[in-house]
Amino acid sequence: MIMEGTGKYFLIIIFIFFIVYLTVKICMYKIFKNMGLPGWKALVPFYNRLVLTEKLDFNRKIFFKTLIPFVNLYYYSIIISKMLEAHNLDPKQGPLYVLIPMYKFPEFVFRHPTFTLHLYDETEEFITNQQALFEKHPEDETPQTVEEPIPQTILEPEEPQKPNLYVAENIYSNQNLEPDKRMETYVEAKPVEQAPEPETPIIKTVTGRPKVCPNCGAHLSPDATTCFLCGTKLP
Repeated sequence: MIMEGTGKYFLIIIFIFFIVYLTVKICMYKIFKNMGLPGWKALVPFYNRLVLTEKLDFNRKIFFKTLIPFVNLYYYSIIISKMLEAHNLDPKQGPLYVLIPMYKFPEFVFRHPTFTLHLYDETEEFITNQQALFEKHPEDETPQTVEEPIPQTILEPEEPQKPNLYVAENIYSNQNLEPDKRMETYVEAKPVEQAPEPETPIIKTVTGRPKVCPNCGAHLSPDATTCFLCGTKLP
């Protein structure tokens, strides 16, 4: 009877540990996805710790120390504390994730924190590049120029000479010097009208100023309508 009671308690303890293990694995899967890592890596024992140490910029020696029995709990709490700090949470609660994981890991997941370990560095580098891109130098500034349309020139046709189209018949038969009474005809050429050339549009080169986000202060391009960092709509 004693053995039967002990076996039941042993099975209950095993079942509780299995529920805790399964809950932690599901939560770690969601945490890895939130950190930009493949979720399946959280389900592989020991390998998930290696991935966390590399993602949180730890030395690989920390991972090997997590393989030592009993000592691994201390270093595992250090990794959890660094993970909390990377999500802008209290790193002092790291040991609680080792003592009561059934409660702390679901609490972490339901908070939906943002992983910001390398986000600040990348944002600062991007903003610096944008400021250098839109920074004005006096030697690089070009004055505003307006192209004037090309004046149209119409060539006036030269006045044609009046041709003398006398019809000479029997010139040598007329022996006297009387004036010839035949009709004088000539053809006057009409001026050729030249088709007007299309007007060249006026192109104005205007140098705009970069916009600044009123919410986060990021420098944006002159034609930007929405801030790429915080999503604030610009006027």
